[in-house]
Amino acid sequence: MEVSAILKASMLTVLLFGGSFAQAQNCGDPFDVGVGPWDYADPANHSKGSTTGNKFKSKVHLVESVHFTADVRNLIKGATGAKIMPDLAYTLGKFPNHYPALFSLIKFDKQHKGQLPQLKNKAFTQSVNCYFERAFKFKPKDGQLYYLYGIYFHMNQQYDQAISQYKIAESLISSPELDYNIGLSYFESGNLELAA
Repeated sequence: MEVSAILKASMLTVLLFGGSFAQAQNCGDPFDVGVGPWDYADPANHSKGSTTGNKFKSKVHLVESVHFTADVRNLIKGATGAKIMPDLAYTLGKFPNHYPALFSLIKFDKQHKGQLPQLKNKAFTQSVNCYFERAFKFKPKDGQLYYLYGIYFHMNQQYDQAISQYKIAESLISSPELDYNIGLSYFESGNLELAA
């Protein structure tokens, strides 16, 4: 299956199963963030001197050192205040495909039983689905995003949706962990034949 057909199938999956996507929610424009957005997967954004006038820090380091600290990553407390969500939102605003921040967002959503704290200064609903919609608009052929979205569905015991996302990821990237998660999703959904 060619990538464009896979991406269309993915968006159909999102429309059918993606919760807040199915409600035609406005998740905002990931390109309308003032400074940025930047691609987390681009090695140049991890290199020193990738910021204008700063030869010592990368774009990733500048954002992470202030907003995606170890406390935020581990969901202990916010970096710029007591709350975690503003720092996750800032990080994902500058790097829509920031894989560690998306994974932390998924875990934070699980802690909050699918009801992320809402931010008054955001024009869109704070939800895992919205952040993934923004990430897919930013970088539609990023296999790691589909893999993470599959993990989100898997953690919420939505195995068919997880498998759908994992299969799209599998067409874009190769990973033993991804293969394991596909098998595990088949197993947990009761499809033992495909789990093997």
